[in-house]
Parts: sequence; structure tokens; C-alpha cells
Amino acid sequence: MMLIVNTLIGIAIFLFLASPEIGGGFFAVLFVLIWLPYTLFDGIRSRKQARIFWIKLACWLVAFAVSYGMHHVYNHNARIHAQKIADDLNAYHAKHGHYPEHNAYNAPRKYHLRYICFEECVKNQNLPILIYSSSLSPFDRYNYDFKNKTWEHKPD
Repeated sequence: MMLIVNTLIGIAIFLFLASPEIGGGFFAVLFVLIWLPYTLFDGIRSRKQARIFWIKLACWLVAFAVSYGMHHVYNHNARIHAQKIADDLNAYHAKHGHYPEHNAYNAPRKYHLRYICFEECVKNQNLPILIYSSSLSPFDRYNYDFKNKTWEHKPD
């Protein structure tokens, strides 16, 4: 029974570290690459505890599914929020003839969203930058193209 408790504690730690708010999806992938071979080797090696092994494996697979689901919902909500900001910026531009200043949409920073438009952007009518990060990879970005009014995925 203690093995199951240890597994549940490990799952709780994993779900905390792999949370989308801190961009922990990358951690989840590394964890799986290290954990999976070790667990399979350990399960094959100890045939006496085969039932416990399958229970632990099922618990971990559910934890990975929950983690993926959290990231999927987070990324979906991030896109909805970012699209609302992009629509607001386009409406502002249509009304005033220029985009708002840099600080207009940066507080609070939900979903790692960044809006960048310095003085040159406002004065010279340059296009601003609106980006947000993926929660699964710390290097993936989604950039809004103000000219075509579409989102572009920028993998690293």
C-alpha cells in the first residue's frame, strides 16, 4: 500500500511542476522520457508485484492525460483571450488611426501575452507585436499578423 501512496505523492508533484501557468509542458515531456524506460524496466524486473505495477502505471497514465488536458484547455483559453485583445487593438486602430501605446494591454499578463508598441509604432504607424507562448514548449510562440489578421505559429 505504501508504494501506491508514494506513487500518488509523485503524481501530485508532477502535476504541480507540469502546470500550464508556469509553462511546465516541457517538463512533462522530459519527465516521460526519463520515467517511462525506468518504470518499464522496474516492472519487468519485479514479477512479484505485477498487479501493483499495473495499478501504478494506470495512475501515471491518467496523470499524463490530465496534464495534457490542462495544457489543451489552457492553450485554447489563451488563444481566445489573445484573439479578443487582437480584435480590441484592430478596433482601436480603426477608430483612432494608430495602435495604442505599449502599456495598454500588458497588465495583467494573462497567458504570457505580450503587446509591444513603442513610440515609433504609434508615431510612424508601424505595426505592433502581439505574441503569446505555448504552455507545452517554452520556445513556441504565437504571433499575430496585423496585416493579414491571422495567427502565426513560430516554433524554435
